[in-house]
Amino acid sequence: EKVLKDVTSVLELFKSALEQVVGLHVKASAVFVGKNGDTSQVSIILQEGHVMARIYSQYDYVGLDLHLWSRFEKHDAMKSALVDALGGGGSNTATSYSSYRIVAGGMFGVPNWQDDEKNRGPRATQPCDDDKTTDDDGGIESVMETTVADTMLEEAIKLVPAEAEVAIVVCGAKPEKCSSLKVLAEGSSVNRIVPLLSCPEVDNEYEEGMLDKMMACEKTVFQALQEVMENEDVGKSTIGAVVLDPSTSYSFSRIVYKVLNTNKESIFDRGNLFAMATVFSESDNWRRHMMERFRKEIILYHPCFRTQVVFNSTTADGGGSVEMDLTVSGDEHFIERLKNTVARIEERIALKSDIRDVVGALYTMDPNWDPTYFKHENFDRRDALEQYKSQQAVGYQAVVQLEPKKKSLTTLPVTTASLTTTLKSILSIVVAGLAENLESEASTLENVKFIEADDMGSGCVSVALWEGGSFVLLWDGRIHLDLNLFLYKEDAKLATAIEGRFKSELKLKTALRDVQPRGYGRVVNFDSDLLGDDGDKSR
Repeated sequence: EKVLKDVTSVLELFKSALEQVVGLHVKASAVFVGKNGDTSQVSIILQEGHVMARIYSQYDYVGLDLHLWSRFEKHDAMKSALVDALGGGGSNTATSYSSYRIVAGGMFGVPNWQDDEKNRGPRATQPCDDDKTTDDDGGIESVMETTVADTMLEEAIKLVPAEAEVAIVVCGAKPEKCSSLKVLAEGSSVNRIVPLLSCPEVDNEYEEGMLDKMMACEKTVFQALQEVMENEDVGKSTIGAVVLDPSTSYSFSRIVYKVLNTNKESIFDRGNLFAMATVFSESDNWRRHMMERFRKEIILYHPCFRTQVVFNSTTADGGGSVEMDLTVSGDEHFIERLKNTVARIEERIALKSDIRDVVGALYTMDPNWDPTYFKHENFDRRDALEQYKSQQAVGYQAVVQLEPKKKSLTTLPVTTASLTTTLKSILSIVVAGLAENLESEASTLENVKFIEADDMGSGCVSVALWEGGSFVLLWDGRIHLDLNLFLYKEDAKLATAIEGRFKSELKLKTALRDVQPRGYGRVVNFDSDLLGDDGDKSR
């Protein structure tokens, strides 16, 4: 508590922790001490973000807002360093604080944005990057199709069920172009690997007499599969793996799938099946759909997992992406094995992974299942009740994100100076209005402490500290504004009025609003939620 009484010391502790321990860069700072000395505020604007601390020395409590628009990987280190600076580290760390995260706006044009792009992780590039998949200099397409796809298959085939007897590789017309064959032959534990070579005559589906050609191709595929299934040397076998090679065409793969689906009862061990395809552009979307059809039409029942994993380049120009699509049945521990597989692929091809989706299949019906029902009183509610009673809300916070009403607008017609003027204009009304709420003497902007900075990137940040709370205005340099309002006394009407004034003066609309109580005792309820009809807290 002694440390919390000296706000200047807290500021210096924070600046030292942020700069020397975390490696961030302080641009500006300010402190504000309440009239009674029990509450105070510390604001620090960084090159990489903003820190706001609200100190309640009488409760031995500090509320922190940590907002980063750059160096996101420093977030956890930043939190730990500030907690340690307040003496909450060591063996007491787990119980000395609680935290949560919300997503807010950032800032464009920061100096190390390229590093931030890498650290942030992959982004979806496929719909926008179709023009990048054909590179005359042998760029994205040639590298990915000859190297990345093979690498993914080399690692993914470790997910093939041990029971798999036969692997089918759906190829193009030329076996030497079917790289998946070589990968499976060298790295798979499957005994028999069978290529299904494309019927080149079916690639032009609008050619005259195509129906007859497709039927002839279908017959050829069926006969090839029948020979595999009824091989005299090894006896009757079932297919345990199906791989779509990048060289195969949509027309031929559609014929193969029709044959497989029609004869699924006899040619598959549906409880132990592996299917894989790679997607390089939206023109390959049919491969994704085919993996989904394996889940819905062939396997049907749990345990079955269908997943899409996108690997993205981390280069500044986007660099393109490739997607690995898998449908696997019979493996209860698939998720853990998938994570390990993706990690190995990441290491080998230097692309960032993004596991987009993992879905299952139908649960097998248990005719003897006897459901059990539990009543509310069957549960032990003591911990929840103790937490509910321990809540102490000491503030009201609203984080509002505003964007233009006109979608065509690419940059807000504002500057740092104009935003600060707008902020001061609105706060002059707010501060005066708070005087009555706080039952204190009338306040003016002379009692408000302002700090601002605009040399961190394309946007700016303005901070206002006063007796009744704080306000942080962040502009990303383009079309997004963040309003972070904190009030010591809960006042939802005032918060809504402030939001409305900003929207009216700048012709913006609300994109997102997060409202939460601030306090201790793992607070999740506002004081108004806890008050009974008699005005006393519900205890």
